Amino acid sequence: GLGPGLGLPSLQEMNLLLESCNIQNRGVARFGEKFRDCKNLRKLTVDLGNTTISDDGAVPLMNSLGIDTLDEISVTLCRTHVSDATAQALGGALQQCGKLSTIEVNLRSTDVADDGCAALCSCLVLDSTSSLRMSCSARQGVDVRTATFKALGAAFSTAQNMDTLDLDFHAASAGREAWEPLFVGMENLRALSKLTFSVKDSNFRDCAQLVVAMTSMRNLRTLELDVSGTNVGNSGVILLALVLRSLPVVEFKLGAAYCSVDDPAVTQLLEAAEDAHELRKMELHLDGTRITDESRSKLVRCAERLQFMCTVNGTGVQAANNVIRSGGC
Repeated sequence: GLGPGLGLPSLQEMNLLLESCNIQNRGVARFGEKFRDCKNLRKLTVDLGNTTISDDGAVPLMNSLGIDTLDEISVTLCRTHVSDATAQALGGALQQCGKLSTIEVNLRSTDVADDGCAALCSCLVLDSTSSLRMSCSARQGVDVRTATFKALGAAFSTAQNMDTLDLDFHAASAGREAWEPLFVGMENLRALSKLTFSVKDSNFRDCAQLVVAMTSMRNLRTLELDVSGTNVGNSGVILLALVLRSLPVVEFKLGAAYCSVDDPAVTQLLEAAEDAHELRKMELHLDGTRITDESRSKLVRCAERLQFMCTVNGTGVQAANNVIRSGGC
């Protein structure tokens, strides 16, 4: 019933929020027929998450999103039954849009595989893009590997003006060599001021490549990393701590729970935090670590002095406006 009302030539912003609705493929496909009439659309949000749609409905809709007047686009397809065909169609649409300043794509818990995700990434034209957010969680669906990382890394070669990047590769099974093209591409993001990078519960284990990429981002101010549940260990976290010393980071958040971290890594984190003169806000999540009582006490004292939040198992201690959780390991 909504379809006939969508084709408004003067419309400049549309938010089509149908998450968890009982919408069928036929209805979704009909939406696409009307998008073609939106000749002045500048901002578009499409959220079909947690619905029963498949490629039969999603592909026609994605094909209709290639609107050359668009400046910002957000597409959420998480927890649906779409597969590679939908990802490829979305990639083609993004390519037709031309100069997008903001792109958000959420493919968590779908049936999209590496080939589909790679086809989508290979269509990205990022020379005018200031903000890119992409979520490809493999826990129940998307499993990004070599092809995706190569395509995304190549897309970054033209993204010298990008300001904000948010990548979520939760539970990706890619091995060490597969990540390399992605990080090589990220070295081109020299204008980046905010980076959010999550590889929680994945096979990621080599922080050295990531650190090399980040050291080229001389304007980085906000850094959020989540390596929880990986095998980065002490050596990986110590490398990540070096970023605080080499970049003017103002806000730093690190999730390193359950990744074999103990006293040496905690010591390096605290020393780096104290040496980082630009740092104003820090949050550490170190649950499941094997640190001693002495290191745990250092964390609490440092958190109180620098006013940051830290979680390390157990119950809480109050420090100013931040909660520091410290307990038995």
